[in-house]
Amino acid sequence: MDPKELILLEKGLERLGLATPNLQTYLERFLYELERWNPQFGFVHASGKDLIVKHVLDSLAAATFFRSLDPLRIADLGSGAGFPGIPLALALPHIHFTLIEPSQKRVTFLKTVQSLLQLNNLRIWEKDLAYLGRHLSKDQRFPCVTFRAFNTLTSKGLKQLLGILQEGGSIVAYKGKRMHVEQEASLAESIGLRAQIVHLSVPFLKEERNLLWISW
Repeated sequence: MDPKELILLEKGLERLGLATPNLQTYLERFLYELERWNPQFGFVHASGKDLIVKHVLDSLAAATFFRSLDPLRIADLGSGAGFPGIPLALALPHIHFTLIEPSQKRVTFLKTVQSLLQLNNLRIWEKDLAYLGRHLSKDQRFPCVTFRAFNTLTSKGLKQLLGILQEGGSIVAYKGKRMHVEQEASLAESIGLRAQIVHLSVPFLKEERNLLWISW
């Protein structure tokens, strides 16, 4: 990576209160591997500064929030190229993450990264939400489910998410503008769930970011 981009990553981690030599080093290795695979597979439509700000720092902006929730396990649904799961797993080693991704090519990439970084608090499932909703036992359900998706959450999608969530658990969705998130919060409340919008401050990002926190 360009030295200016590495400095940007370092400054971003400092602003988030996450600056440690180990985290910086592991994130650099992750980004190197992603940039090596991306031209062939097109996992993310970003590179350089945008990759660091819109994906890595965006993912890590919620680390403090997850630390306050302190779940034993978090499922990253539709993990894709590993966002937010891999940066969060590196920043929060005491939490066990399950990356759920239906694409075989992406799963191969994620397993490669897991091996290279020796992430012991990470497992990867090549499954989709519909399958898990039918096959997970109550003991296997997650205390917390997260995902980065800026599409509007529907009633059907929300009910599917509840199918893999423990009773009393939390759904934490990375979202954009508050005015759009409010509609989704109202949808959750209409079916008896609690919803709260949490503002995210992402270093060097001018776009608005929020978390939609839905609790059962």
